[in-house]
Amino acid sequence: MARNPFIASAWLTVAVGLKAFSHCGLLVNLQDIAPQYSGVLHGMSNTGGTLAAIIGTVGAGFFVELVGSFKGFLLLTSFLYFSAAVFYNVYSTGERFNFDETSA
Repeated sequence: MARNPFIASAWLTVAVGLKAFSHCGLLVNLQDIAPQYSGVLHGMSNTGGTLAAIIGTVGAGFFVELVGSFKGFLLLTSFLYFSAAVFYNVYSTGERFNFDETSA
């Protein structure tokens, strides 16, 4: 862990900067799988992300109160980010879905 605030701030800046790559993949993938409905899919995924952010903010407060340290919360957050990245890379696909076609 960082011993001074400057190093901690630098690590957080790097982490948030690298997280931006996930947004690029998400937005392009939504347009790949359903071009006509990419706006609707983006709205649904944005709603899910916003709800997770709201719950996560409240949950962070409870977690820090329970554990008594912010270090445990940072470790949990890094584990969740890493797990989500692995899950996305293993199970994601760019295969197009034809939502507007009707089967005869």
